[in-house]
Amino acid sequence: STIMAGGVGVGLPTVFGVPLTMQSPLFLALLLSAVVDQSIIQVHIFDNHNPAETLEKRLAEATSHAAKTISLDCLTSMCAFLGCALVIDLPVVEHFLVNLIFGTAGLWMVQFTFFLGLFALDEHRREAGRMDCCCCRSRAVQGV
Repeated sequence: STIMAGGVGVGLPTVFGVPLTMQSPLFLALLLSAVVDQSIIQVHIFDNHNPAETLEKRLAEATSHAAKTISLDCLTSMCAFLGCALVIDLPVVEHFLVNLIFGTAGLWMVQFTFFLGLFALDEHRREAGRMDCCCCRSRAVQGV
């Protein structure tokens, strides 16, 4: 999902005429840390919901709770980057921050589409008792 958000962070600014600089790819490191944080938030909230409920209900409730936190995180980050871009008078830093603003917006979109879909598939796999590396095989249940 970092690659997808990075594509948005590089692609959209380029469409709007923001040139790529040598420092532009560095924003991927910042996006990677945000991806990890937001994924941890979403998984943690999901794990805290009642496991007796259906998977779909747990995912819906967890996403409704996580959406508020992740949206606020992305919005405040984008405002901070925008404020820095408006204050700093170095074109290279301004371009870097514009890439970061668009990348953060792309990250928000990817978090609730791509990541959520893969997370749901993984939870279905876990509930079915299939292995994680070779998901077509079931784990052998060992007696204790």
